[in-house]
Amino acid sequence: MMRQDRAEKVRETIEEELGSFVQFADLPATEIEAMAVRITRAIAPWLDLGGEEVRAA
Repeated sequence: MMRQDRAEKVRETIEEELGSFVQFADLPATEIEAMAVRITRAIAPWLDLGGEEVRAA
């Protein structure tokens, strides 16, 4: 799997999980997406994503 594909899958998974929290139910999807991107960027070094840019969907 290419690094960008892995980054995208990680970001999507984080976004889905964040969306399932009741506390985030009232947030716009763009806010949840932005949080998922930031989390993915933060953990990228441990996921062997190298210097790949993590982008929003």
